[in-house]
Amino acid sequence: MVQPSDQDLDRLSGIKSQVADEALVKRRRGQIVTAAVELFSRNGFHRTTILDIARKAGVSPGLIYQYVADKDDVLLLALLNVLDSYKEEIPAALD
Repeated sequence: MVQPSDQDLDRLSGIKSQVADEALVKRRRGQIVTAAVELFSRNGFHRTTILDIARKAGVSPGLIYQYVADKDDVLLLALLNVLDSYKEEIPAALD
């Protein structure tokens, strides 16, 4: 999956992070989103917990809350990630 830029995520999502280091935010959110997309796809949003996402991402549940406020924020980031990947992949496939 293509990772949206920090500026795109901040502008589109309005999701605040408690971490100031932008590179670290991008890397950690990337880990979280990658895990969440897989789990949401397999188990659905409602059956996937923050603990499931944390385990899959290799981080603690508390760490996730340094980068998002709640599971809805994770869902929004995951959706933005999927849409961004479509934006890249679909035009390339049509060429």
